[in-house]
Amino acid sequence: MKVDVSREVNCPQQIAFEYYSDRDADAEWWAGTLSSTVVSEVRGGVGEKSRQLQTIPGLPFRYEIEIEIVAWDPPHRWREVSRSGLCRYDVWYEVERLDEMRSRVRLHGDCELMGWFRLLKPIADRALTRLTEQNFDRLQARLNQLAS
Repeated sequence: MKVDVSREVNCPQQIAFEYYSDRDADAEWWAGTLSSTVVSEVRGGVGEKSRQLQTIPGLPFRYEIEIEIVAWDPPHRWREVSRSGLCRYDVWYEVERLDEMRSRVRLHGDCELMGWFRLLKPIADRALTRLTEQNFDRLQARLNQLAS
């Protein structure tokens, strides 16, 4: 499944990138992230590896994912992959400077549902798309708040 979502934020590019790429901030805006821990010596760059404990909002189910940053171009973008968990992905996170005080944050790439999610693919795809849109609404609100 292709994923592509973006939001315009009232936040300078550098601040947006620092928050958006901060693994510790994931639980503040990405629903279902219970904890996030960097498990590599590298932090904030190619080779950063982290482990997140996730849940599916509304369901009493927990699982772990491992994430690795494979490209890093601050304050513009980074690419990460996850080959574990219920949704394996290879995506780009981008922060485009619109002007001095505004940016656009974007997530795009490929996501493959695994396990029992595959059995419910049409429903799961719609639910994942809706959840990603809601997460970006939270990200937008948080970035707007940080810049004010």
